[in-house]
Formats: sequence, structure tokens, C-alpha cells
Amino acid sequence: MVFMTNVLSGFFFVAFSYWLVTARTRRQSVLNVINGLIKTALNSINSVRTALSNFYQQATWPVALINQAKATVTQMIGQYRSAMQNIFTINLRSATLPNPVGLESAMRNHQTNDFPTLTSSFGITYGGVPFLTATAVVASIESQALTQKMLAAELRQEAARLAHENALRKRGANMTGDVNTQILNLLQRK
Repeated sequence: MVFMTNVLSGFFFVAFSYWLVTARTRRQSVLNVINGLIKTALNSINSVRTALSNFYQQATWPVALINQAKATVTQMIGQYRSAMQNIFTINLRSATLPNPVGLESAMRNHQTNDFPTLTSSFGITYGGVPFLTATAVVASIESQALTQKMLAAELRQEAARLAHENALRKRGANMTGDVNTQILNLLQRK
């Protein structure tokens, strides 16, 4: 029984030793592949990513030029702000008689749907207008207002499209940053 135990112990020792040597060799092979081919591929990917990033920063989104443009705009705002604010405080009202003052107030009240007040003020100031001429003027004003509304809608639609494109660009930049972080993490784990 002791002999059998010694033989089994010896057999298990030899089998375990063989398994350790084989596992160490396989582990070394895997490490060689990781440190050789995979490391080279990841370094190449990182070089391409760095080149793309540099291209974007120099050609597509040159940070220095963007900051220069921002500084120029900020300087211009500071330079012209008071002049622009003074424009809004200029008193442009020229009417002095009560009826023209009412008409001028109706014309300058910034209300696009205040035609009844405008019509009555105009009638009080200048008297009745022949029917067809008044209708033509009203139709022309309404047409201009509708054109302005359509233009504003087109501008809002274009702004939404641009915002969507910028969101896609930002998401792409975030994804690139995430990939970069993952690649760097993989390279540091070796």
C-alpha cells in the first residue's frame, strides 16, 4: 500500500511538473504574441489616431485660429457695444400732433398683428382711403409678413440641421477619445 501511494505520488508529481512546464511555455508564447504583433498593431493604430487628431487640430478645427477669432469678436463687442446701445435709445419719433402721434405709435409698437389699430389711426390721421388701394396695401403688408415668417421658419430649420451635425461631430470626437483611452489602457496593462 505504501509502495502504491509512493508510485501514485510520484506519478502525480511528474504529471504536475509536466503540466507546469507546458503551461509556462504556452504562457510565454501568448506573451510573445501580445508583445510582438499585437503591440505593433496597437502602436500603428495609435500613430494613425495621433496623426488624425493633429490633422483635425491644424486643418479642420485649428484651435489657435478659433481662439484668435473669439478674441477678435470679443474686442469688437467691447468696442461697439456702447455705440449699439445708443442706437436703441435714439428718439426717432417725429410726430407732434395728436393724430400723427397715435399713428406713429401704432407703426412703431412692434406688433405684427395690430392691423385694426394701425388702420384706425391711419384713417383718423389721413382720412378715408379708396377701397381698392387700401386693400392692395393691406395685402402687400400681409404678403411681406408671411414672407418674413417663412424665412424665419427656414432659418430655424437650418439652425436645427446645423445643431444636429455639430452633435454628431461631438459624439464622434467623444468616441475617438474613448477609443484612445481604451488603447492606452491596453498598452499600459502589458
